[in-house]
Amino acid sequence: MAKNNGVRILIDVWPFLPTIFDKATEAAWPHKNVKKAFSPLLAWYTWTDQKNDDFWIDNMKTALGKIRCVAEDEGCFADGAPIYLNTTLGDTSVLDIYGGNYLMLSHTRAKYDPQNVMGKARGFTIPLS
Repeated sequence: MAKNNGVRILIDVWPFLPTIFDKATEAAWPHKNVKKAFSPLLAWYTWTDQKNDDFWIDNMKTALGKIRCVAEDEGCFADGAPIYLNTTLGDTSVLDIYGGNYLMLSHTRAKYDPQNVMGKARGFTIPLS
């Protein structure tokens, strides 16, 4: 870690019960259409020099990919489950976050935000349809 100015690595799987969305109402982030319980996967890396950003981000992506495979084998992450946007990397696809709600949300944005005001907020912006 010292060679690449690493300070801390935290890997976690947040266990959600299979019933987590049983009483969920319609929302932007997929709930009702999730058929199997899943757990958000978390990798929190800390380093002190931005010249090491690519090294640590690549390392984090590799680690998350391997953890996801183990989590799928253990039954705590379902293939195709929505990605939890509060703990994901910035290059994650908006489609992977909102899943089956993506198209509806895009049409909703077109209707209520035709001037793309929310697009200026950055983050995981749903494109206008």
